[in-house]
Amino acid sequence: LVSEDTKIYIPVTGRYVIGLNFAFDPISSGFWRADIVVNRNTSPILASGVDQTNTGFSAINYSEDALLTKGDYVESRIYHNSGGSKNVLGANMYIRLIGVS
Repeated sequence: LVSEDTKIYIPVTGRYVIGLNFAFDPISSGFWRADIVVNRNTSPILASGVDQTNTGFSAINYSEDALLTKGDYVESRIYHNSGGSKNVLGANMYIRLIGVS
């Protein structure tokens, strides 16, 4: 299990675009998965999260929009199921307010 948690707190209720970028070691079997998580809920904003199957790529870049409430916090989560030890080489998460409710 590889995990890199970050928290961004929501200052005002509104619609936001949340994006994440991960670079990681390639794996020979299995997949990497990245999720955008709200308030440390076990379910990501998207029910299936983002899967990057073993196709030779070594990055996941993803964004999603969501209605968030003042005081919520957003985190990123990444893991893989290859069975070995692998590294996340870089991580970035951003959030942009696109409209106030």
